[in-house]
Amino acid sequence: MGNCCASNTDYSKKEIDSLVLIQSYFRVNGSSSESNGYGKNHLSVHGPNSAQKQKPETIEKLPQFQLGPKDLDLENPNAVNRVYIDEFKDVGDGRLYKGQWNKKTGERDGLGIQFWPDGSKYEGMWKKDKANGKGRMTHANGDIYEGNWKDDKADGQGLFIDTNGAKYEGDWLDDMQHGNGLETWDNGGARYQGQFFKGKKHGKGRFDWEDGSYYEGDFVDGQFQGFGKYYFADLDKIYQGEFRMSNMEGRGQELWSDGRKYDGDFKNGKKDGEGTFEWPNGNKYIGSWKKGKQHGIGIWASAKEGTKRQGEWVEGKRHRWISGIEMLAQPSPTRGGQRL
Repeated sequence: MGNCCASNTDYSKKEIDSLVLIQSYFRVNGSSSESNGYGKNHLSVHGPNSAQKQKPETIEKLPQFQLGPKDLDLENPNAVNRVYIDEFKDVGDGRLYKGQWNKKTGERDGLGIQFWPDGSKYEGMWKKDKANGKGRMTHANGDIYEGNWKDDKADGQGLFIDTNGAKYEGDWLDDMQHGNGLETWDNGGARYQGQFFKGKKHGKGRFDWEDGSYYEGDFVDGQFQGFGKYYFADLDKIYQGEFRMSNMEGRGQELWSDGRKYDGDFKNGKKDGEGTFEWPNGNKYIGSWKKGKQHGIGIWASAKEGTKRQGEWVEGKRHRWISGIEMLAQPSPTRGGQRL
C-alpha cells in the first residue's frame, strides 16, 4: 500500500492463527463458509489479540473498529458477486488475506483483513484488490490510520495517530494531508488547525503552543509566510505583520500589554529599518533601527515637554544630539516618501 501502509519484516504464522478471524461476524448471522450476506447490525472487526503490538497510548485513543451498513457498500450492484472464504490466502510478498472476494474476477472485494510479515494489519473494505472505502491500518509499531481509502492510499476523511502522541484528523489525498485538518502533538499540548497542501501546512491556519503562545495567519510550504499574528506568551507581546520563512520580516507592529508599541520595519525577526517606538508615558523614538536596536539618525519626542530633538544612536544608545545647523544638513526620517 502507500505510505500509510508500508510493512516488510518477518513474522510467525502462529501470530496469524492467534488473531481474530472475521468469520465470527458471518457465523453470528448464520452464514456459511462462502457468503455475501452482511446482516443489519454494525460490523466490528476485533479480537483479544488484534492490538497485540500497539503501545498503550495508541490503543486508548481509538475505539473498537466498526463499519456500518453504508460503509459496507451494500448498494453496489457488484456486491452480489462477493463471496466470503473462511481461510487466509497468500496474496504475495508474505501477505495473508481473509475475507470477501469477487467470485467473477478473483479479486479482493468487500470486507476483509490482511496481515503483513511484520504483523501490520489492515481491516476494512476492498475493491479491485486494493483498499477502497473505510478501513483501519495498524502498523507493527502501533501507529494507526483509520478513515477513507482509495486504491491503497489514504484519501478523504481520516485519522492518523502515532505512538508518540501526535495525531492528525482531517482531509487526505494520495496518502498526504490535503485540505482542512487538525494536527496535535504531545497529547494535545501543541496543535495546528487549518489548511494543508500535499502534506504541508499551506494556506490559512493557527498554530498553538503548550505555553499559550500562538501564530495565526498565512502558511506556505509549512512556514509562516505572508501576513500573520504571533502572540509571545512569555513576553505577553503580540506581533502582527509580515512573515518570511517563519521570521518576522517586512512591515509589522509589536504591542506589549504594558502599553509599549513599535510600528515599522523588521528583518530576521528583529526591528531593522525605519520605525517608531512609543512608551506608555507617550515618549517616542522615530528613526533608524538595526538588529533590534536604535541605530542611526532618529528623533526623540518628549510627551511631557512637548519637544522633539534629533540625534544619533549607536546600538541602542544615544551617541549625541544633532545641532540645529547639523539638522539642516541631515535628511529627516521618512516613511512612505513622507517626512516624519
